Amino acid sequence: MTETPELVIEFNSLRAEGPLHHRYKKLLNIQADLRITVGGREWFSQPMFPVVELAAAADRWLSRGGDFVFETMEAEESGGVGQVVENI
Repeated sequence: MTETPELVIEFNSLRAEGPLHHRYKKLLNIQADLRITVGGREWFSQPMFPVVELAAAADRWLSRGGDFVFETMEAEESGGVGQVVENI
């Protein structure tokens, strides 16, 4: 039987980037440098990541189950792809 690798989610340098007047701004503008390792190997690393938005998405996922897929709302703002974290 294969042991499931350890998943570690770390963040540092927590900061607010811009105004926090609306819920949407709190989700996007509270950021940190995020690092995810699986089995001791770096799987994902991103500076200035919207960690509050990620936490809200994880909370919704824990309520419903299934695969975890995350795409930041910043993708809509910038027209970019954004970060997608699947099947953790």
